[in-house]
Amino acid sequence: MARSIMEFLGEFAAVADHAVSVAPAVAVDPRETRHLLLKRVFESHCLLDIRLPPGAEAYQSAILELVPEHGYLVLDALAPASGNAVAATLPPVQVRARLQGMDLKFATRIIQYGSQGGLPYYQAHYPDAIDFPQRRREYRVAIPLDRGVNVRFHLRDGSCVRGEVRDLSANGFCARVLAGDIAKLVGSSGEFERCEIDLPGHDTLRAQVEVRHLLPSRARSAPRVGACFVDLDPRSERQLEHCVAELNRKRLRLT
Repeated sequence: MARSIMEFLGEFAAVADHAVSVAPAVAVDPRETRHLLLKRVFESHCLLDIRLPPGAEAYQSAILELVPEHGYLVLDALAPASGNAVAATLPPVQVRARLQGMDLKFATRIIQYGSQGGLPYYQAHYPDAIDFPQRRREYRVAIPLDRGVNVRFHLRDGSCVRGEVRDLSANGFCARVLAGDIAKLVGSSGEFERCEIDLPGHDTLRAQVEVRHLLPSRARSAPRVGACFVDLDPRSERQLEHCVAELNRKRLRLT
């Protein structure tokens, strides 16, 4: 292909009869949650459920490009193809996607359209917000005591708190630590810390985490720490998901 889709974006075949008054696109901070979620949808090649206008017939599409610095994204041609005639009128759009068990929903508007090799594609505003109500429903798998999954919290003062992971999910984990070490983590609640987890059958996972809960010891149980992962890279996400799935399969075989 002689030129990329991005080069064609400057040559959108927007027809004057279809022109509408739209607000100028505004740059999006690439660290924002909405961009990070869309980046995962794009990299995972998720199918999008497109309704234009909202409440109308559903079509399918995918994200071709993300251009946060200019405040827009590019959508592929719609399927069935009958949707492309509607999309060419530059309507508001309701988009749904399913990403690793999480339902995402956002609203946008098509602002220009073009074609390459006879296939249409669409420039749409970056969504102002993304609704993901199921973001905390990741399945957590309990880890048997004989698995010995070690975790190390590297604190900002240079000290290290060691523990043992008790359950694990794609979003976070719970670990037990020594009673003498729980005090070192008290000041970390709500803060980001670096940690390392020796995932069984995989490389050591190195990630930034947010300490969410500190549970003191009760009776004979050791203190526990609840933490969630922060901005995992795609490789670490896949590594973690594979490990959780393998642990769950082993657990099911034992029951």
